[in-house]
Amino acid sequence: MRDSILAGLTAFFVEHQYCGELDGGRDNGSIWLQCSCGAHITHPASIPTPIPADRPNQPITTLPD
Repeated sequence: MRDSILAGLTAFFVEHQYCGELDGGRDNGSIWLQCSCGAHITHPASIPTPIPADRPNQPITTLPD
């Protein structure tokens, strides 16, 4: 997934690098790029860790007998 985020931001940069001024940053948990032509792209700054469906639900600790 991180590769797809980087690919998306890179594609935006390549498409708009000669279009006008580019700006970007990280706000409210998102990474964003914006072009002076009005185009923009936003992605979450972090990707939540997936929980495998096949992992059994087990207690974190056990109580003594």
